[in-house]
Amino acid sequence: MNSSPDKRITTHDFIGYHAAMASITVSIDIAASPEVVFDTAVDLSNWPEVIDDILSIEILTNGPVGVGTVFRETRTMFGKEATEEMTFESIERPHGYVLSAHSGGNHYVTTSRLEPTPTGTLLHVEFKSRPEKLLGWLFLPMGWMFKGMIRKCLQKDLACMKAWIESRT
Repeated sequence: MNSSPDKRITTHDFIGYHAAMASITVSIDIAASPEVVFDTAVDLSNWPEVIDDILSIEILTNGPVGVGTVFRETRTMFGKEATEEMTFESIERPHGYVLSAHSGGNHYVTTSRLEPTPTGTLLHVEFKSRPEKLLGWLFLPMGWMFKGMIRKCLQKDLACMKAWIESRT
């Protein structure tokens, strides 16, 4: 613990930053080039058509999708409608992109990486969640219970994307 007078004692002094971070990674092989997979993955206007559980997308910034693009995604999650505001933190065609969101006292980061393969593209998606407010810390034990359900949601999203892309190539 840090006892210097000019620094407050924080939660990080008691529980390590990474110990409180939940991480889930899923991957899928898609029979299309990284460019096609990437372009589909960042085409927000098509997400409701590509991914079954996404009901609507509202883009909140002007211009093409890029670093700083902010949007609201409304989807069915755990049988209920949920809306989250997300931001593109980085974007590098055709290698990947990073989305972030702040909700329910947590900071969420989703990193998508595209890896070329002899048959197309291996798409890796890593979802990380870290409490950043009291509410997030209070619900931390429940977050671990939802890990399997979140993994299934991510896998379903990727399966939808794969089917949509492969039906068009």
